[in-house]
Amino acid sequence: MPLAKSDCDLLESASVYRALDIVRPAIIINCAAYTQVDHAEHQPDVCYAVNADGVTTLAKWCQQHDAALVHISTDYVFGQPSENRMPWTESDVPMPACTYAASKLAGEQHAAGVPRHLIIRTCGLYGPVAKANFVDTMLRLGSQRSELRIVADQQCTPTYVEHLVPAILQLLEVALATPTKAGNLPTDESLWGLYHLTNSGETCWSQFAKEIFHLAKLDVDVQEISSLEYGAAAQRPSYSVLDMSKYLSTGCRPLPSWQQALARYLTS
Repeated sequence: MPLAKSDCDLLESASVYRALDIVRPAIIINCAAYTQVDHAEHQPDVCYAVNADGVTTLAKWCQQHDAALVHISTDYVFGQPSENRMPWTESDVPMPACTYAASKLAGEQHAAGVPRHLIIRTCGLYGPVAKANFVDTMLRLGSQRSELRIVADQQCTPTYVEHLVPAILQLLEVALATPTKAGNLPTDESLWGLYHLTNSGETCWSQFAKEIFHLAKLDVDVQEISSLEYGAAAQRPSYSVLDMSKYLSTGCRPLPSWQQALARYLTS
């Protein structure tokens, strides 16, 4: 049963408890987040209230009611400058470089307190239910302008929501089938925990934009610029491609490439 902000406001713990006490879910999937990355630099209290404190409330309710918690996190936890150019694994140490990323990492830590939890790090979500996403923004701007300046030094893997959701549900099904001890504590063989999950491959935002315009048949000249030239308030990761070996080791199906995902979205 989906709960909107009007039903369950993460800024108000009483609202969360009231809604969950009525629904009594066995599994909570937390898709809510403060995602205005640049605004978070000026609104850290609100950002943390949603991305960290709100998760604490969900985690406490799950602990009290033996419920499982699925929490959506971000590749931005790998935001500090690094020489690494290999996809990050779940065992790599997070290095958040902006308020948004730090708040999401704090949320991960709270979610991990639930015995049966799945923490899903993903990247650059777009789709019909992803508001103000990069793809739709490029389509809008590309229909209005003949030239756009787009960052070329942030390597990542944008991910299509309609590919991500079935993958999460498949992973959840597999985790639920693994053994637990009394009180829902996972055994050593349990598949609960932290996972990286995106479409496959990697690109940068300027190349992603070029592919958008190519598939949409929009004649737009993409001028590649640096993050420094763009001048965003919050620091973004220069390389945040995520390794999905752990997810694939569970027997779950791999996600399509980012190119296939984009083509699917633009023709759906």
